[in-house]
Amino acid sequence: QQSAVQRSAQQSSQAARQGRRPAGTGSYCREYLNRREDLRASTMADRPDRPLSPADLWQAATASRRQTSQSSIGDETNAAGAPDASVGGADGKISSKNSQKAYAKLAWKEAKGKFVWCSVVLLMRIFFGAVKHMASLSAIDDADVPGTMPYELMGYSFELPPLALKVAAVGITLISSVASLLVLVLPDVLFNPSRLGFLAAFPPLLQLIKSDFQLSDLPLAPTRVSQCMMGKLTPRQLLVILPVYFVTTLLATATVRFIVPASFLFGGLDPIEYGDNHTDGTLDGVLGWAMHSAKEVMVNAVAVVGLRIFPELLRINRVGNAEIWCILVVVWPLSRIAVGFSGSGSSFAPELVYALRCVRLWDPSIVVAEDSTAVELSTVFQLARSAHRLGPILGGVLAGKLMASFFP
Repeated sequence: QQSAVQRSAQQSSQAARQGRRPAGTGSYCREYLNRREDLRASTMADRPDRPLSPADLWQAATASRRQTSQSSIGDETNAAGAPDASVGGADGKISSKNSQKAYAKLAWKEAKGKFVWCSVVLLMRIFFGAVKHMASLSAIDDADVPGTMPYELMGYSFELPPLALKVAAVGITLISSVASLLVLVLPDVLFNPSRLGFLAAFPPLLQLIKSDFQLSDLPLAPTRVSQCMMGKLTPRQLLVILPVYFVTTLLATATVRFIVPASFLFGGLDPIEYGDNHTDGTLDGVLGWAMHSAKEVMVNAVAVVGLRIFPELLRINRVGNAEIWCILVVVWPLSRIAVGFSGSGSSFAPELVYALRCVRLWDPSIVVAEDSTAVELSTVFQLARSAHRLGPILGGVLAGKLMASFFP
């Protein structure tokens, strides 16, 4: 039996020398046969004519398997943005200096993408708020107006002569008509400030930010948490990305507030009114908090799975306009699901909820009907608000577990 194994190994070695595929050997044996000279130089220097034994074949297969596993792990780590082992020393270890540079580069790249995303979302919210306000304007009645007439628009007073008054009446009527047509044609979630999730999880915007800034996933906190749960992002990278998301979103919100005058905000920086000021710490309040937390977790889990899986399934089946279909099938229905006492939808971005609340505390001109500063700083209110801050994060954890099991 041993001589038969030796003859098989010799035949495989001769076939490899002649450029033919060895019969009866696997990929690991072929890897070994391609490096047979190096192995003989290291282990068979005393007997160069020794035939290949089963132990030699097993040793070569184990070494090849280990090398293949390490290379695949390295490729996935580098694709997720982790520091590359090639930047280390001769032993393959990563120095702390190179690791710090890699994480700083990762944080800077994520911060740029997040800042642009937050700025665009808030400006879109301000624009649609302005359209809604323009649709409610009425024409100026200039009948029997001698001389000039005081007119107030968006907090500014004007003294208009009769001719200018007629021109303004025509212009305002035209603008109001166009705005009313937009309100009638476009989805109502665009003009509802409590449906911020439709703009925050807008698939074309997310894909554009991801591709332009070369991010490894969509720039939302729940999607990055799900990416970590799938093993495509290390916990250390997640601990770098999440604080960057919260701080960058806060800076972008404050920047928009200081650039845009208060008269032209049109409610674009108002926090989402979830009605959490009704929570008083009683049993009914706790049950309501638990129900809203469960809704946030489930809605965000489905949203993350839909945003990451549904467009890819459409592309695999050669269906065009994958992002548009994702809006109609995933984002629009989920953004209409009520997750609070007031019927507001999920934001799909807890970092944006946090930033709007902070700016609301800093700027007294942003008045919210549901609470005051005293209520905002109360412990019960903060616990109630945790359903909309921790719920999306837990939804990302659940989505990562689901995708790791069914869509690896």
